[in-house]
Amino acid sequence: RYDVKTLMRDVLNSPEFSAPQYYRSLVRSPIEFLVAFARAMEIPTATITPRLAAAGTPLGMGLFDMPDVGGWPSNGAWISSASVLARVNFVVQTFATINPATLQQPGPRGTVRDFIGRYLEDTISPSTTEILNAANDDLTRRMVLAASPEFQLK
Repeated sequence: RYDVKTLMRDVLNSPEFSAPQYYRSLVRSPIEFLVAFARAMEIPTATITPRLAAAGTPLGMGLFDMPDVGGWPSNGAWISSASVLARVNFVVQTFATINPATLQQPGPRGTVRDFIGRYLEDTISPSTTEILNAANDDLTRRMVLAASPEFQLK
């Protein structure tokens, strides 16, 4: 009967909706990754916008250039050894051109711990934690987090 309230209640109360195996199991598309990266790093818009616009194509998702009328593939289609390497290279190259003084300095919103909570939902592997602990400065820690496997998921 087109009762949206009943539909939403059934969906939200279904066991599949809250099953642990589905939590953060979707892979970010290249554009989702780029936008999440820009937001998470709080890089000034003038610095990052041209880089984001150009980065979609090498990552396999050029803006306004869909492969066909069906659009782009989803989820697992975005992960391969080449695509992960391209994402990591984008992060490293972007950080190589950033003046650390333009980034928000550690504080109430800018600490690495806060970044992990906001953008990785406190889901971080022991190997990523080990690399973070070995990093010498906040800029390197931000780069590690943005290139981490955990940041590739939504």
